[in-house]
Amino acid sequence: MRLLTLAALAFFAAPLFAQEPVTLRPGHPDLMTADLTLGDETVSVAATGARRRDLGTLTTTVQKNDDTVTLSTDADIPQAGQVYDVSSTFAWPSLRPISRERTSRGSSGTTTYDGATVTGSFASGDDFAALPFDITLRQEPFQPEVLPLIVRSLPFAEGYTAVVPTFTSESRVRDYTLSVTGMEEVTPTGGQPVMAWAVEQTGSGTRPPRPQTYYVDPATRTIVQTTTQATGDALIVSEPVTEESLAALEAEAATPAVELRPGLDRLETDVLMSRSQDFVIRVVEPVQQEAGTLTWSAEVDQAAGTITGRLVQDISIAGQRIEQTTVAAYPSLAPVSGSTTANTNTVEVTYGDGAATVVVNGETEEVPFDAPVFDGALLFEIVRALPYEEGYRGEIHMLAPGQGVVAVPISVGAPTEIDGQTAWPVETGGGPGTAFVFYVAPETREFVRIEQEPQPGVLIHVEPVEE
Repeated sequence: MRLLTLAALAFFAAPLFAQEPVTLRPGHPDLMTADLTLGDETVSVAATGARRRDLGTLTTTVQKNDDTVTLSTDADIPQAGQVYDVSSTFAWPSLRPISRERTSRGSSGTTTYDGATVTGSFASGDDFAALPFDITLRQEPFQPEVLPLIVRSLPFAEGYTAVVPTFTSESRVRDYTLSVTGMEEVTPTGGQPVMAWAVEQTGSGTRPPRPQTYYVDPATRTIVQTTTQATGDALIVSEPVTEESLAALEAEAATPAVELRPGLDRLETDVLMSRSQDFVIRVVEPVQQEAGTLTWSAEVDQAAGTITGRLVQDISIAGQRIEQTTVAAYPSLAPVSGSTTANTNTVEVTYGDGAATVVVNGETEEVPFDAPVFDGALLFEIVRALPYEEGYRGEIHMLAPGQGVVAVPISVGAPTEIDGQTAWPVETGGGPGTAFVFYVAPETREFVRIEQEPQPGVLIHVEPVEE
């Protein structure tokens, strides 16, 4: 929120700039990089919207050697599809780029910088050889990894605007515009309000990034928070991990999640029974509309020692229909077989000792596993059978066709009210689009609501059909 009481002071301390944007280059006199303190940093990344959701972390280590600096960045933000490692070396304090290497799932690239000339290679996909490049640009670029350093070293005067040209092997040329918009009050998560300079960043290119705002402490020139606009009113919020939050993470790590696999007798399987529940699927944010229907049924055959789960999902607005049948042993939930039909695509899974045979549209693959796993299609019944204790944390080891064996974190929160009913919230997390919150009635273990946020700002409710 902009504080009007400081407007006059801000005016005299930093006069309003009315100017054409300055095109920055390495060593530009506007950049006060010599005043910056460099250090290792871990940044937490979370999505805000219907609820706050942790997405992952971005860890940067700094190695300074005389007049060169190497930033090594490890991005571990799987729920936003950002998992990569990048190493950027540049001259200090000019920020003149020297070299850059980046690897991610399915791609890798290297770049060597020599003034306006860039050379290197880029490979996308395991089956493609690296393609070399040798390009002379119109001007000397930066590496995008130094953008936070540039933001911290800007002249903090309201209205100051700069263009930052960058080059990478994967995105090639991309220009970013940085605009100092004034001072605002921000409150970091778990911290105290801070008056900070707001610097807005926009980008160019075939896929420009969403608008982003850095908040910089004027006394220390450190970034206290960064927000990125997502869908609707949702934001991606990035903040440095403090000693207090790091201690909390370490304390959580000291109490590992309960390992959940078939045969470990860690689920309350006595609550499982034959039942069927119909649901309506609604998009709640950013617009409200009915999207389709879902039916889940479970049939327990105690004599045969099996449980059969069946799912039918119709997403009418997308023209998508999914039918799924899964058979597992009862009460262990050790999977036996499964089949899925999604429009014209089919998946058949047969489980054996230490491996599963997966047939996708006629193509067969053997997926080995070192220990027993669940079938991901039985997630509904696994959630029902959890021990309902506030703070319970588990890790479900399951097979997900197309992904292999995955470990899905799961946690139980405090009882809450949903449409007048008390329910236990059970949150699951995984890769992009696989985070759910199940709201479970304590006595019946029926689902009161299922929430999914496939991307920040998009919220889907799956709710029982009213009888």
